[in-house]
Amino acid sequence: MIAFLNLLFLITLSTPTKADLFEVPNIPENRTDVLESWIKLDKTLKGGTQSLIKSLMPMVLESSSKLNLSSECVKECFQLVAGLKSLKKWAFSFVDATGKSFDGILSGTMTSFGEFDQCLETVVHIKQKDDIPIQATEKLHVDAEVAHCETKQKERLLLRIQIFAIICISFLACLVFLGTWIEAHSVSKSDHSKLYRILLSFSMISNFKRLFNTKTSMENFSCIQGMRVFTTSWIVIAHVYFCGAYFRMFYRTVFHGHAAAKEPIVQMIVNGSEAVDTFLFMAGMLVCYFTVKLVKIQKKKFHFGLFVLHRLWRIIPVYYFILLCATLVPLMGSGPAFHDVMSKFVYPCFRYWWRNALFIHNFYDTTNACMLHTWYISVDLQLYLLSLVVVLPILWSKRIGIFLNILIVVISVVYSGIVTHLNNLQPTITVMHVDIEEQLNDERGTNLFYLYAYANVLSRAGPYFIGVLTGYILVTKPDIKIPKKILVVGWILAALSSASVVFATGFWYRVHRPSAFETLLYAAFYKVAFTGGVAWMTFCCITGHGGIINKILSWKVWRPMGKLTFLIYLIHPILQVSYIANFRTIQEFTHIQLILQGFGYFVMSMLLAVICNLLVESPFANLEKIIFNMEFKREEKEETKEKINLGFENDIITIKMQKITQESPIEKDLDYKDIVQTKIIDQS
Repeated sequence: MIAFLNLLFLITLSTPTKADLFEVPNIPENRTDVLESWIKLDKTLKGGTQSLIKSLMPMVLESSSKLNLSSECVKECFQLVAGLKSLKKWAFSFVDATGKSFDGILSGTMTSFGEFDQCLETVVHIKQKDDIPIQATEKLHVDAEVAHCETKQKERLLLRIQIFAIICISFLACLVFLGTWIEAHSVSKSDHSKLYRILLSFSMISNFKRLFNTKTSMENFSCIQGMRVFTTSWIVIAHVYFCGAYFRMFYRTVFHGHAAAKEPIVQMIVNGSEAVDTFLFMAGMLVCYFTVKLVKIQKKKFHFGLFVLHRLWRIIPVYYFILLCATLVPLMGSGPAFHDVMSKFVYPCFRYWWRNALFIHNFYDTTNACMLHTWYISVDLQLYLLSLVVVLPILWSKRIGIFLNILIVVISVVYSGIVTHLNNLQPTITVMHVDIEEQLNDERGTNLFYLYAYANVLSRAGPYFIGVLTGYILVTKPDIKIPKKILVVGWILAALSSASVVFATGFWYRVHRPSAFETLLYAAFYKVAFTGGVAWMTFCCITGHGGIINKILSWKVWRPMGKLTFLIYLIHPILQVSYIANFRTIQEFTHIQLILQGFGYFVMSMLLAVICNLLVESPFANLEKIIFNMEFKREEKEETKEKINLGFENDIITIKMQKITQESPIEKDLDYKDIVQTKIIDQS
């Protein structure tokens, strides 16, 4: 079909043997003569066009028969030819809007979109005529597939899941409005009913104050928020490049971006997948730290049910809310590539949403993946449950717990190396091939790298359990003093370890492809090597040996932003895919454009994250405290003061709670007072 339309386009532009056929005649100054000149030009154009069509019509008929077009399609094509012969505006508008030959093929330009909006605005008044008989006896072995047909006048029918999403958003918005109104008009500071406090949990006033509160009762852990912000920024920028490579057909000069991967500075972006290991490390560290602190040191009773429920309560409301919002994205755009992009990211959610809802998303191939980036949520929860294999034994036996922890890290390293070697996988995500899908998929189209190495629980267990071990050391030796010589050597080794993982892959772009041994070695150790450097930095910052790095990471500005990183991670790919899906023309694949887009995505995601936090995250965090009888009072003061009785002769934690602060949403482990059985004495 495209070839046929291109042939029609050539008909309109080709020049006949008479050189002056399309030349504009000299226009005289007299008005009457000017009008006559234009009439003469119109006749000349019509005559030239008819002459061209007449001479090329046999070729058109032959092409139409070889393409095996339907009679209806042939009828409309000849209607187009008739429009061109008569110099109809709609006919030339249609041809002009059609994708044609494009520049930069040798640089990686593979697509021409045409003019989408102009095509939709073209109006043809169809008259009833008999079909033109065409003998289609030959076939050209080229298929022309119409993937999707779109018209300007169309009704977008809402699916049930979309209606449900709109109802949920509206209901939550009403609760926020009601809770805010109640707090704004409430004058009594006395205790109220549970229903009153439930509605008050949705108040935007208190939740907004808590979100932007920069004070914390855990100053030594304040570096965590800065780490979250920088790591999330790294992930957002990396995803911009990966989306550009994945949807390469929508960009010009993709080969230039492929060649730029040789630059050392670009390795920081290409290897952005290591940033996820930082989050897994922090998750494991916080799980072990607060569990061991409350159970072993403060002698509290561990409850498995609350341990699991606490995690699910903090993840499910936000996660499910974002999934529902994603189903509304197809209603918010259009374009020549809109449905192609949506089919790879959002459309699978309508059928395979249950994989995400059950947190088993990472066990399935990427072919029908709903919001592919949410594999991290599934892996994080699975590792959270797996951490009990180490955390519970370590509560009773230090040696057994540490042994099991190290054993899991070793198993993770061995597994990563073996599975990469046996399945001939690449060592990590690289851009050695311009076609990312062809590079990652096997001959059956299955992404084995994703299933076995990238989103696999065992492959990601190494960084997580390095975090578990770090958390145990922090809780048992909080006042450790590190000699200066060891400190210097540790920082050097940590920097070399992490930097080698990030920049070593550049050697494969500039010199030679990785050998089988290099692939096995890198795949086995790169996650734990990078995480080892991060673990040292975190340990030094928390124990007071971080210096200027700790000051930067602990800056108070990062604290509100750090609370939003989980939402930013969930939201930003939706914005990226929506932006690409609405392309009207192919885009430039340049560093400056992609980096600026990355910062734009980060800022927009943060603004939307604030809305989601006030609408879902903060209210449900407050509801958790109410449901589990965590008594709290809302006062004007911003600082939370905790006075903890560490005497092991009784089982009472005395807490003076002037305000319950909500810690970061990406690792919900800072509220671990919820998973132990405590007796609360309100002294306020």
